[in-house]
Amino acid sequence: MRLNYEVFYETPDTVKEKSCQVCGSACDVTRGVYGPSNFIEAKNKMADLYDVFSCPNTDKDWHELALKLLMAIDEMPSKRVAALMRLDLQDLLNENRDNNE
Repeated sequence: MRLNYEVFYETPDTVKEKSCQVCGSACDVTRGVYGPSNFIEAKNKMADLYDVFSCPNTDKDWHELALKLLMAIDEMPSKRVAALMRLDLQDLLNENRDNNE
């Protein structure tokens, strides 16, 4: 899972709900998780309380493809190419929203 795209760590009870940045779905939430929330904390054996929000679609192939497209769009220096990629992303999301409802 990709941090700040499809999984989010928040200070406990400060955020009511979050949406996946990839597909727009409402995230599942697990509140009051104790442990490291990133590599640095894990490496230094640090831990804290936080709420974890994660997209319910992260295990689906189409969501992984959508994530790759979104990340490529974010890194694309060409506005025209990024616009075409956004169209592909929108098509992929529309096709799979229809199949998941």
